[in-house]
Amino acid sequence: MTTGKSEKKDTILKLAKKRLEGASEADKHNRDLAIRDLRFLNGDQWQEQVLLDRKRNNRPALTFNRLPGFLDQLVGDLRQNKISIKVLPVDDSADKQTAEILGGLIKNIETQSNASQTYITAGESAMACGFGALRIVTDYADHNSFDQELFIEPIKNPMTVYIDPRSTRVDASDAKWAAITIMMEKEEFEKEFPNANHTATLDTPRGDEEAFWYMKDSGIRVAEYFWIEEIPKTIYLLSDGTTICCKRYAEQREELEAQGIYSVKERKSSKPVVMYAKISSAEILEGPQEWPSEFIPIVPFYGKELNVNGKTFRRGAIRNALAAQEAYNYMRTGIVEHIGKQPHTTWLVTPEQIEGYQKFWESSNSGIPYLPYNWIDGHKPPSRIDPPQGSPAMSQEAAQMSDEMKSATHLFDSSLGNRSNETSGVAIRQRQSQGERGNFAFYDNYAQSIQHVARILLDMIPRIYDTPRIARIIGPDEEGENIPLRTPIPLDQYNEAGEQMGRVFDPSLGRYDVVATVGPSTATANQESTELMLDFLEKFPGAAPVVGDLLVKNMSFRNAEELEKRLRFINPYIQQQEQAKAAQEGGVPPGADGLNPQGIPPGAIPPGALPPGALPPGMIPPASP
Repeated sequence: MTTGKSEKKDTILKLAKKRLEGASEADKHNRDLAIRDLRFLNGDQWQEQVLLDRKRNNRPALTFNRLPGFLDQLVGDLRQNKISIKVLPVDDSADKQTAEILGGLIKNIETQSNASQTYITAGESAMACGFGALRIVTDYADHNSFDQELFIEPIKNPMTVYIDPRSTRVDASDAKWAAITIMMEKEEFEKEFPNANHTATLDTPRGDEEAFWYMKDSGIRVAEYFWIEEIPKTIYLLSDGTTICCKRYAEQREELEAQGIYSVKERKSSKPVVMYAKISSAEILEGPQEWPSEFIPIVPFYGKELNVNGKTFRRGAIRNALAAQEAYNYMRTGIVEHIGKQPHTTWLVTPEQIEGYQKFWESSNSGIPYLPYNWIDGHKPPSRIDPPQGSPAMSQEAAQMSDEMKSATHLFDSSLGNRSNETSGVAIRQRQSQGERGNFAFYDNYAQSIQHVARILLDMIPRIYDTPRIARIIGPDEEGENIPLRTPIPLDQYNEAGEQMGRVFDPSLGRYDVVATVGPSTATANQESTELMLDFLEKFPGAAPVVGDLLVKNMSFRNAEELEKRLRFINPYIQQQEQAKAAQEGGVPPGADGLNPQGIPPGAIPPGALPPGALPPGMIPPASP
């Protein structure tokens, strides 16, 4: 038995090493380009040889890094456009109320994990270099509990993640394996894994075949490796239209046949089971063990993809702007270098003219107030040679490179907040939307990855919340609520207030799916509505009395709510609706009883109002003519 387990571990380790080494080689081009992107973002933008030559000749090499501004604009859009997860029932055993509970559980997991920041970290990495990632983990609710909870954790260095290169979906939901790796020092490894075979791991020959697993200074790679095993099974289609697996059918066959239910069709299928192990180059350090999900709990966030003759290239939003940024640095540095020479212009003199005054002329560029010289008949006074001027061609080229960066990132002046030719809010918004459409692939991939995160959570919730407990959910109104899960409470029981006690929510019953929708934040949506309504009122100013209250409702200035109420009061459309409603219900329409809609007799002064012609307190009446 021990020999069989050892052989199985050897097989798992051998396949895992082959997969990781193969993925590293297959994705090397993307990783090299991604690291270059990140270095450019960090300001490392000069070619090494050019930089050395300039330093040798004492010439400047300035970096005018504009790329973070473009990236920050795109990431700001991610922060404003929130992702909303909705759980939907799929089969007859599922119901809408349980779907809402599951959606509230997912939202609570996101809140507990600070998932909004984790999503942004992964999305920003995808926009920066074409690849980001996060993971889902389990942990105990607290140190005194056996109840487990789900958490979403960031992976700040996506280069530590390796995913099945055969997966084709943008969220990698079809991947058969994935791994997260870490480089550990020898001392750290020995402390973390005291029972490991240190001799086998630390003293392994480090040839080319082991280059992936070892680095300089005894760096050892350890991988958290997830893979899917397909467990074969047979499923049956019963005469009542339901399906059942072979194990349950064998257990319930006699009972079903007694009810006149029998199998009408069967087929071979398989059940995906995710396995987990922590490995080094020499051995399996932990596991293997089953992971409580049908999905690998590592979710990539990809940028844009392009397949070139079977080879996939991934990029972020800034890659096509790198060349323009490099040329921009060169042109701007050249301009600064030329203009910087202006104070150091040369004087045109004869030796006789400055004889005895050399100390003054040697300091002529230090700002001394006067320069004495010897007057010599027949010679012109000393004069400056015209200082070097900045190159108009270089200035023009620098401006061109600036436009090239905007074009490459699909972020133009209006998207960056700069003044452009548009005057109306709608026109400005339309120009901004051009940039949003150009980068929509990033936003769409971002939403699909988050949707897969929710799908994994939905699959794991019944397996983790497998005991009766009180679970916290968060509703659409952001309010928390405690819900009993798997707790048997009969529907005919009542509480002390005489209210019927609710039903039992069992997340394991029924099939559900998730949908992720992307939308602007409330502030952004209100701003867009306000701009559109103002543009409408410019064209149809006569509509202001009818839509004024709706316009103010979308604004956020002080006392906006009170102003909205007052505008509704004088809105003729609302008054007509109230009169028609009162007439239909048999009541007295507003105004028909001699009172205005507030119940004040005609001609009477409303409470707090001033009599006609009266001045507010403290105001001086105008002088008589």
